[in-house]
Amino acid sequence: MRFIGLGSITVFLLIVLLIWGNVVAGLGAGLACPDWPLCYGKYIAPLRWDIVLEKGHRVLAAITGLFIVALCVSRGIRYGGFAKAVPVMTVLLLALQDALGAVVVLLELPVNATTLHFAIAMLIFSIVLYLAYYDGSGMRPTFSLAGVSAVFFFFALLVLAQSMLGAYVRHSKAGLACGSEFPKCLGFWVPGNLSGSVLIHYSHRSVAYLLFLTALVSTAFPFVSKGLAPYRFRLVAVLALIVLQIGVGVGVIYTRMDGLSVAFHLLIAIMILSILADSWFHTMGGERS
Repeated sequence: MRFIGLGSITVFLLIVLLIWGNVVAGLGAGLACPDWPLCYGKYIAPLRWDIVLEKGHRVLAAITGLFIVALCVSRGIRYGGFAKAVPVMTVLLLALQDALGAVVVLLELPVNATTLHFAIAMLIFSIVLYLAYYDGSGMRPTFSLAGVSAVFFFFALLVLAQSMLGAYVRHSKAGLACGSEFPKCLGFWVPGNLSGSVLIHYSHRSVAYLLFLTALVSTAFPFVSKGLAPYRFRLVAVLALIVLQIGVGVGVIYTRMDGLSVAFHLLIAIMILSILADSWFHTMGGERS
């Protein structure tokens, strides 16, 4: 991927932050520090494993936030016209994310707030990928949904939506709503009682199947479409990662939502999203200065 300098560091920090936050939630350490921004009213928190995890996540979030702001300032200076709205929007999303982080802690992890917190984090990550690729100097920003560009954009959008739905499944405690079964749910291919947590969980599975079919069709298209031919290897890689992702998802069910397996599940989603986003940027190109 075409990441340079500040953009590369910011993307890396965001990936670590997302995985760290996932581990914190998976190990039930989200309320290890019941207050915000301090921890038990102190700047230096007590040394306990769950507190170290939670406080460490906050510190990393603060450091990552500084890098995001620096990246946005850099791009804001270099970008021209309407493209300047991208770094400005990113800073506004970051401010909203910080405020929401406080709300999540102070309201003791409400489902909708924690899901929104993750959704905004993934949205910021996606935009930072754009800011990292289009540095405004070597490559000037552009936007297109024409032809092959649309394929990768909407594919990436579907992956992003699925990751957000997965967060809702987790935070609403619907991860085991279908029991420890796969591919059936409560003994049925399509459960009769599609409501509540079962509906949430089954929706996540259904979108996973849709992603697999999308990847399968997209992988076949390069053999008949000249536009997608240069991206054959990328599409095969995405298909392989989606198959792996489904396998890990099954593992998550059978390990009864083990924290580390859930974190690995997210890491694969980030890898898929990154490949698709980078492919979209590549199809659009961009004016070199």
